[in-house]
Amino acid sequence: MKYIASSRSLRGPSDNIIERLEYSYGDAFPSISVIFGFTDDNSRLYGGRPRAYRVTDKDLHDLYDQGIGFDATLTNHVFTEDAYEDTLPLLKRIHRKGNGVVCTHDELARRVKEDFPDLTVRASMIKHCNTAEKIDKALQVYDYVTLPVYLSDNDILREISQKERVIIFANAGCAYSCKYHACYEVFSARIRGEPNKGYPCSSKMGEIKKPVYQEFDLSSPMYDGYEWFKWVPRNVTKALRGVKYFPASTAVSHSHIPEDSPERV
Repeated sequence: MKYIASSRSLRGPSDNIIERLEYSYGDAFPSISVIFGFTDDNSRLYGGRPRAYRVTDKDLHDLYDQGIGFDATLTNHVFTEDAYEDTLPLLKRIHRKGNGVVCTHDELARRVKEDFPDLTVRASMIKHCNTAEKIDKALQVYDYVTLPVYLSDNDILREISQKERVIIFANAGCAYSCKYHACYEVFSARIRGEPNKGYPCSSKMGEIKKPVYQEFDLSSPMYDGYEWFKWVPRNVTKALRGVKYFPASTAVSHSHIPEDSPERV
């Protein structure tokens, strides 16, 4: 079992990234093979929350010394030649086996695989590969596909054929029960320098079903055959203060959202 962990909200008693990972992910840390996030390079191809920890050269070398790779989160919804050219220094910087990129745009995935063959290319969850057919199609372009978080405990897991190339979330926050997932495109626009605009947010509107945070029982037979699991910020500091982490048995159902609904894609 291999873990891919977010570097977005790393906390810890020092500036050392390994100590921060240990502190932030607790007993999950020994299985972390890759972390994903931003470096201190700027790129209009970044996606996700702009206010995130920025991985430095020192951090990268400390990760490599521990056998941990780094994936740049290039999940912007828009690909342009200018943005790609501006991102080349970042891609050259991380171009080595064990590192990779996470992306949504197929053209970006193809270009990275062609220009930087040592990088692993993973499809982001916001590509919304939510059927077996979509997963198989994406795997023709990407090395791995990350399932949308709302499928983390769904029966579709039993239908997927190339389980070793599919990444499942090990834990989940607000994205699990959100009906909109509109924030990702807004974050992408902000990173591209476009004006801020509002978006429907289930959390702010009080529509998120409780519990907001949960960890899935990875020992369940439904995960047999899967090798890669993704961790979002775990907030271990809160766990140590007694905040309960909820098991998958308390998970909400998405059966009210049709597979082909815009709320699911």
